[in-house]
Amino acid sequence: MTDDTKKKISATLMGHPVSLETREKISRINRGRPMSSEAKAKISASEKGRTISAEWRARLGAANWKGGREVTQRKHDAKRRTLGFLPMNTWFEGCEGHHINNNDVIYIPKEMHKGVKHDIWSGRNMEQINALACAWLTEDWT
Repeated sequence: MTDDTKKKISATLMGHPVSLETREKISRINRGRPMSSEAKAKISASEKGRTISAEWRARLGAANWKGGREVTQRKHDAKRRTLGFLPMNTWFEGCEGHHINNNDVIYIPKEMHKGVKHDIWSGRNMEQINALACAWLTEDWT
């Protein structure tokens, strides 16, 4: 298209309302499409210095609110209730219970338990902490 044709089309579409259905279609098409660095810079420059009103901030907060600390804690506790509890040794001062699997628990020193970030649900670092816990348990029993 020539520049003159583009200007004519632009002038005829100026002020033309776009339906919600059409906007959704365009959004679906553009979703996941990588943005050029020039486009990112242009958007960033247009957003610089923009302040968000208190009303809009409140609306965003309400939309993103997930129930607060109480709901989060209830979900956390409910997830923990699915774990069993079969202790392999006895409780002692300054210890924490470590689940080596979904049922078995070894009481190990709190510093050891906190020393390795681990997650029973994803399995992250469980081999490492379980090796430490089992080594501590066998040394403690013998």
